[in-house]
Amino acid sequence: MRVLLSSTLIILNSFGYAFRSLDIISVKLSNSLNLLSTQM
Repeated sequence: MRVLLSSTLIILNSFGYAFRSLDIISVKLSNSLNLLSTQM
């Protein structure tokens, strides 16, 4: 039972990490798009 709990916690943590990195990537993409639009 404890093994199942810890594995689900690890999976949740990895999901949170993936969402955070996606957030960072989207922010960087929007920043670069803004830079491109201002340069045009």
